[in-house]
Amino acid sequence: MGDYKKVPVKINGREYHIACTEEEEYIQRVAYYIDRKLNQIMNSNPRLDASMAAVLTSLNLADQLFKAVALIEELEKKAGEKVENEVVSEIEEFQKEELPKEEE
Repeated sequence: MGDYKKVPVKINGREYHIACTEEEEYIQRVAYYIDRKLNQIMNSNPRLDASMAAVLTSLNLADQLFKAVALIEELEKKAGEKVENEVVSEIEEFQKEELPKEEE
């Protein structure tokens, strides 16, 4: 496990120091993404307080994550089925081939 470092990020106007092993640029990109999503929700409904907007942002991001994982699993399954079907086809073709007759 790598060394932890504190990466400063700003979300909704507030600065946080995130302890992590990831690259600083990566953490800042993630924080920027969260900040954008949070601001979108707050701008769409100005009556929301920051806490409720954060909860809705979390729900939206979790929804996106779950859908992405489901899509990956579906694609992996389809890829596996395709490979399996190709292997079965190759085996069937091989089985159909006539073996050379042994010389007597």
